Amino acid sequence: MGKKKKKESIEQSIAAYGSGRRVYYPREDLQNSALWSCVVNLSRLYASMPWHAYKVMPNGDRKKEEGSVLAALLKKPNAYMTSYDFRFVMGFNFEMRGEAVAIIKRSRSGFPIALWPVSPSSIVAMYNGGSISYTLALTGETYDVSDVLIIKNTPIGYGAGAVLDPMRYAKDDIDLAQKCKDMQAEYYDGASVVGNNISVPSQFTKDQRDELKRMFDSARGFRNYVTDERIKINPIQVQNADIAKLSEAEKWSAIEVARRFNVPPFLIGDTTGTYANSEQQGLFMVTYCLGPRIAAWEAALNDSLCRQNEYVKFSMAGMLRGDHATRSNYYLTGLQYGWLTVNDVRSMEELSGIGPDGDVHFFPLSVGSIHDVASGKYAGGGNNSGMNAWKIPSEKKIGKPEKETLDESREKRREEKRKHDLLFVEEAQKPAKNNRSKLERMIRLQISEAIDKLKELVATGAPTTSVLSDLRTWLDSTLDNMTAAYKDIYFDVLKKMVPVIQSETGKDDDVSDSSIDSYASVYARSMAERIAGKVASVANASLGTEEFEDEISTLKQDYPIDQSEEETNRASNAFSIFLFSQLHVSVFHVVAASNSCGFCGTLDGKIASVDGYVLTKGSDVDTGDGGVRHIEKNYKHPPFHSHCRCSVAPGE
Repeated sequence: MGKKKKKESIEQSIAAYGSGRRVYYPREDLQNSALWSCVVNLSRLYASMPWHAYKVMPNGDRKKEEGSVLAALLKKPNAYMTSYDFRFVMGFNFEMRGEAVAIIKRSRSGFPIALWPVSPSSIVAMYNGGSISYTLALTGETYDVSDVLIIKNTPIGYGAGAVLDPMRYAKDDIDLAQKCKDMQAEYYDGASVVGNNISVPSQFTKDQRDELKRMFDSARGFRNYVTDERIKINPIQVQNADIAKLSEAEKWSAIEVARRFNVPPFLIGDTTGTYANSEQQGLFMVTYCLGPRIAAWEAALNDSLCRQNEYVKFSMAGMLRGDHATRSNYYLTGLQYGWLTVNDVRSMEELSGIGPDGDVHFFPLSVGSIHDVASGKYAGGGNNSGMNAWKIPSEKKIGKPEKETLDESREKRREEKRKHDLLFVEEAQKPAKNNRSKLERMIRLQISEAIDKLKELVATGAPTTSVLSDLRTWLDSTLDNMTAAYKDIYFDVLKKMVPVIQSETGKDDDVSDSSIDSYASVYARSMAERIAGKVASVANASLGTEEFEDEISTLKQDYPIDQSEEETNRASNAFSIFLFSQLHVSVFHVVAASNSCGFCGTLDGKIASVDGYVLTKGSDVDTGDGGVRHIEKNYKHPPFHSHCRCSVAPGE
C-alpha cells in the first residue's frame, strides 16, 4: 500500500489545500498596492501568455506539436488546475520567493503527465555524495532531482532554496510606503489636526493636567469638550504643503518597488506616461523585464520536461503588436523582402491561410545576383516588375560540377530518401496522433469499468478462481460495445490517412468506405481484446496478493497513457500497410526512428511484402551491438519492442 500512498499523496494534498477554501498569503507585504500590482500583474502575464510545445524535425524545421504528451501537459498540468491556475501559482512564487517549484509525475515510460505546484519553503534539498534529492515536508516523500521542476528567478547556486529572497531586500521600501500610509490615515482620522497645545493656569495640579491631557488624547474627529474658561486650546495642524510632500514620498516608494522588480511604472498604475512613450515602455517591458524571466522559465521547462528533439516556448508576439499603421509597414517590408509570406501575415493576424498560393516568397530584383538570374533562379527571368516569386533552385550548378564517386552518390541519395521518409511518416501519423487523447479516454473507460467490476466480484467473497472466471466472462460480454467505440476512432483516422498515402504512392485509386469500415472493425476488435486481456492478466497475477491494490492503481492511472502512445504508432503502421494494399502497392520498407535503438537501426530500410512479415518467428537478428535477438513471434510491422517508434513507408 506504500506505493499507492506515495503516488496519491501529492494529489490529495493539493486537493485538500484548495478545496473551496480561500487561502491568504501569510505576509503583510501584499498590503502594499505597488507590490501587489507588480506580483499579481506579472503572475497574470505568465498565466495568460501562450506557450507551445515544439518538435525539431529531421530536416531541421520546427513544428508545433498538438497531440503529444508534452502538448497535453501544457494544456492541463494536473487534474485540479487549468493551465492559467498552474502558471499563476508558479509565477506568484517565482516573484515573491525567488523560485517556483512543482513536483513532476511521470508515466511508467518516463513521460511527464502531471505537474503539482508546491511552496518553495516546503521542499528541502538533500545532498548525498554529489547527488541531490528533494524531500517534500507536506508529505515526507523523497523525489529524485529529475522529478522536481524548479524555475529560479534570482539564483545564487544550485538546488532548491539557493536564491535571493526578493522580499528581504525590498523590506525597507515597503515599510516606508506603509509608514506614509499610516501617517496619512492618522492625519485624516484626526480631521487634519495632529495635536493640541493646551495652556492652563499655573495653579492646576498634576492630576488635573493629566486628566485634561487624557481627555484630549482620547478625542478623535469632531468631538466637543467643555473646559475651564481659563484653558486655552491651540490646535496643531499639518500644512497642506507637508501633506503634499508625504504623498510624494509615497509615490517615490512605489517607484522604488517597481524599480526592484524591473517593471515600467505603468504596471503599478503610474499615470505619468504619455501616448508618445507608451510603446517604448511596452518594449522595455518585453525586452528587459519579461525577456530574462521567460528565458528562465523556458530553460527550466526544457530541462525537466522535454526530450532531445522537443522544446517549450512562450509566445510574446502579441505583446509586441503595434498599432495598425506600424503592423502594416512591418508586414509590407517582410513581404517585399521575402522573409514573410501572405499566409505568415494572415496567421499573425489570426486569419486563416489562402492555400498554397499564400506560401510563395517574393523579393525585389534589385537585390539579386547576376549568377542567380543567369541560372533561372528567379521566376520571370529579366523582367523589371517590383516583386518576383521565388522558385525552388535547381541542383544544377553554373560551373563544372565536382566528380562524385558512386558510393558518395548512393549515400547522398540514401540520406535524401530517409529525410523524405521521415517527413512522410510525420504526415501519415498525424491523424492518429490527433486522436490520441480520444483513444486514451476510451482505454481509460474500458479499464475503469473492468476494475469496478473486479472489485464488485471481490466484494462478494467468492473464491479467486471464481472471481477470475466471472471477470473473464464479463470482459467478453463487453467486447462488442468497446469494439464499436474504438471503430469510430479508427474509421476517422483511416479516412484522413487516405489522401496522405495516395499522394506518397502516386496512386489515385478509390478506397471505399466499406473496406475502411470493415478493416476498422477488425482492428478495433483486436484493440478491445488486447485491453481486456491486459486487465485479466493483471488480475490473474495480483489478485489475492499484497500488490493487488498497487497493480490495479497503476493499471488505471498509467497504462492508458503508455498504451495510447504506443497504439498511436502501431495503428499508424497497420493502417498504412492496409492502405498500401488497397492502392496496389506490393512492398514497403521500415523507417527507423531518428532516435532508434541499435536493433531498430539494423532494420532501417528493410523491405517486406504487404502480405508478409518484416520479422519471422524463429529467426535471429543482429541487435546492432554485437548481440543477436531471437524472434519469438511474427512481426508484420513496427513496433518491434516496447516504446519502439519505428514506422513504414511505401516501396523500396
